[in-house]
Amino acid sequence: MAMTPSEPGIRRMQIWLVVFFICFYGLFFSGAFYSSDEVLMGLVTKNIVEHGKLTFEETYGQTSTGYGVGQSLVGIPFYLLDRLLKRIEPTLVQADVGFLPLTNVVIITLLCLYFFRLVLLLVGDTGVALASALVLGCATLALPYSQTFFSEPLSALCFLGAFYYLVAGTRSQQRDLYAKAGLFFAFGILTKFSAILFLPLYLLFYIGNVRQQSSADRRIRAGVLCWLIIPALLAMIVTGCINYGLRGSFFKTAYEGSDFTTNILTGAYGSLVSVGRGLFIYNPVLLVSLLFFPRFFRRERLISLFALLFFLLQLYLYGKFWTWHAGWTLGSRFLLASIPFFLLPLSIGLKEADAQTPLRWLFVWVIVGVSILVQLLNAVVNSIAYNNEIWGLLPGENAFLFIPQVSSLAGAWYLIGDGKIQLWLYRLIAGQFHWVLALFYVLCVVGLGFSGSVLRRLRGWPQFRIVGLRDVCRDFFRLNRWVPIWLVLFVICAAGVRIFQGPRGLVKEHRKGAAAQEVTLDKRLRFSSPQSSGSEESRHWSGYLEAPITGTYEFFMKVKGTYSVSLNNTQLFVNIKEIPQHLPRASIELQQGMYPLTFQYQPHPGENGLMYVYWTIPGGGYYVQPIPGRYLYPERPTTLERICTRLWRYLWLIALVGVLAPVLLATRYRKESCPRNSDAAVSITRSTGEDGNG
Repeated sequence: MAMTPSEPGIRRMQIWLVVFFICFYGLFFSGAFYSSDEVLMGLVTKNIVEHGKLTFEETYGQTSTGYGVGQSLVGIPFYLLDRLLKRIEPTLVQADVGFLPLTNVVIITLLCLYFFRLVLLLVGDTGVALASALVLGCATLALPYSQTFFSEPLSALCFLGAFYYLVAGTRSQQRDLYAKAGLFFAFGILTKFSAILFLPLYLLFYIGNVRQQSSADRRIRAGVLCWLIIPALLAMIVTGCINYGLRGSFFKTAYEGSDFTTNILTGAYGSLVSVGRGLFIYNPVLLVSLLFFPRFFRRERLISLFALLFFLLQLYLYGKFWTWHAGWTLGSRFLLASIPFFLLPLSIGLKEADAQTPLRWLFVWVIVGVSILVQLLNAVVNSIAYNNEIWGLLPGENAFLFIPQVSSLAGAWYLIGDGKIQLWLYRLIAGQFHWVLALFYVLCVVGLGFSGSVLRRLRGWPQFRIVGLRDVCRDFFRLNRWVPIWLVLFVICAAGVRIFQGPRGLVKEHRKGAAAQEVTLDKRLRFSSPQSSGSEESRHWSGYLEAPITGTYEFFMKVKGTYSVSLNNTQLFVNIKEIPQHLPRASIELQQGMYPLTFQYQPHPGENGLMYVYWTIPGGGYYVQPIPGRYLYPERPTTLERICTRLWRYLWLIALVGVLAPVLLATRYRKESCPRNSDAAVSITRSTGEDGNG
């Protein structure tokens, strides 16, 4: 008998899954909008509540948003919460925090919940369904997008919810499930009108399911088609009425005149593997899912075809769009709805865990760990802020999408190193304490710990052959005693290199008049601040810049204020006038070596301070990047410090070899030992099941 979400044990598991994700996503709460699209949709929510209309005062040159009304409607309860909290505690307004972004925290949580239900329906294993939902929620772009107010998470929820109820309806023949599928899809149309293009795919999936059933049930029911089509038609009518009220025509949208002129090869490459927006770059776990796609196709052929066609249709639709990259956002925002469908094959891999080799599972969990790291990096910062910093410094408008050194991943490292953490938890610790937010985070931590302890005790987790993997590792280290010794020596060597390479960065002085008020080491030539209090405040950097190779170096600035920059006693930049923000550029020939660098900057009185310095390294391609701190020194380094610095730069290669060598040797050891250890293989087979399939 198939498992259903209404069973007590499964219902309890779903409750704790929801609590876990809400508390987990709550820890990354920033209380801020990242993009102008979020601001406009938030203004619609505000005006619906306060004025009962969909328009607002002109903002960013617009009086209405081009997105559907769905996201703004879903945000109403969270806007009311925001208004209530700010009435109770008015200081929240001065703290510059809003609770409307909590909308997507709940939406992404529901997305993971419905993914859990869908996987449970397909494989009938609660442990596999729970593990799959945790991978979706923690190892994909679902995590960073839970902190935004973009409408793509809601669109993904509508697509997945409609598909779940459609699959459940075809397997249980319950008409109310088809009605829920139609309502989900209709709300998806209200969220993004382009969802109507996917309706034929859902209808074909239903027809294909009917054709696969027994002869007694192979009748396409008109009532089911009506449950799917009529809500979609009503949503189209509502959207047409909104268009008429805003623009005077039922068929005129805010995207009137938008072109689908991008070469599909460019759009597909950019959406899938480019360093700026690549679906697989920002969701590495999808590569693991592709590994199990053949098995999933053999088991669920119709669902596999649906997922593949859904992805290809989305890729073609948005790959041809003139703004296929979705502007200044993170990863493939337009393809967010495809991620749950892309992850479905992973459930088969988890279901058949006992049939996998330890080495394959090592690969799987390494990729999953890398994917989680990618999401954490982008969840703690505002990646759009880095795009804003480098805007105007590259030769093409979208060049940053294809250059690794200025991708959002590189930008996340840069922002974290610069201390620009977006989390309110970080700002609370840094000194911006507020009792409401502190209470919010306390509740999140308590709920996360409680739900995590319950989830850990739930039964039904898949067996990953941990015992077999442990045995292989124990035997390997027993037969290769040099490996732990090498690891200890490597750690000691790395620590010594790090200690003896000396301090890094330039000497930064904050001057008021002629006296230095503060002297620190700064690894980045940058300055950004609110309004300057007076003309006598200035910043001064001094030290040495290392030119790693010989050639022509290009230096760029994004600056507003007066400044003077000299390198090797040659003046690169100088400005003593009060002119608006500008982008000066200079080039200089340098031999490999160390050069003295001095920098003086003073913002205009009463204006925001803004100063960033970038460079390009000869022979490294035309890209602009912030000058890395590893090339900056407070004083000329000694010979020992130079040697340690060069060793530190290539330490990652030594570490990579040290990690791969044991894995390769373990593989060779396994191949040599398996034929001789037939008795052990038989015992493992018996422990996993009589037929060897686990």
